[in-house]
Amino acid sequence: KSVYRAIAKDFKLAKGKVKKNVHPSEKTIALEITVPDLFETGGTAKIGYVFGYKSKKLRIVNIVWGKGVTENVDGKDVIDMANLLRTHFLKKRYKEKSLVANAQLSDTSTLIFRGRDKSDRMILLMLTIQGKQEGQTKEQAINNTTLLLSYIFNPDKPDIRNISIKDDEF
Repeated sequence: KSVYRAIAKDFKLAKGKVKKNVHPSEKTIALEITVPDLFETGGTAKIGYVFGYKSKKLRIVNIVWGKGVTENVDGKDVIDMANLLRTHFLKKRYKEKSLVANAQLSDTSTLIFRGRDKSDRMILLMLTIQGKQEGQTKEQAINNTTLLLSYIFNPDKPDIRNISIKDDEF
């Protein structure tokens, strides 16, 4: 209820505009909203509030910009948002051992920032730029960009349904 109230207060959205989803395997519940201009740059954002499987408490907040959020993506705007957030987070105090910036994970994915604060909560900022497809211009390819910002309350103890198969079950 407090998250619904916060959404109404912060984004002026009625409860009916909030989508509720249950993750099929983790059985976590997520509330999802779309915000046209969360910041001056970045474009439309989708915000997800994820609640733990057992605790039913808010565990993760995800914000996504770019491909998958809106039809008309300005890839340069999304990249500007990534740079703005990285610069902001690098000014904050995060544990040195957990700090990562601009780590290339694959041809398409970059870990823009990862850090843990003094309470061990994690900030994770990932940028994915799909490769240029045949027939696409460089500008069209850059518009296939997605930026994910995650705030994770306790990354070492995810509150999800854990299904395991014991060795003697098969």
